[in-house]
Amino acid sequence: MISLGEIVCPKCSGKLVKKDWYALCTKCGAKFIIESHANGSFKSMRRVDG
Repeated sequence: MISLGEIVCPKCSGKLVKKDWYALCTKCGAKFIIESHANGSFKSMRRVDG
């Protein structure tokens, strides 16, 4: 798993790590899809249920 640095979970402020096609919160276990701009910078994030 790869740490996503300054991006934190909006639900609990836990650290997010990249795992396969999604980001996983190490604190509450929530899953998110992170969208990036073409240059690799953060664009948006949405929660994945389940």
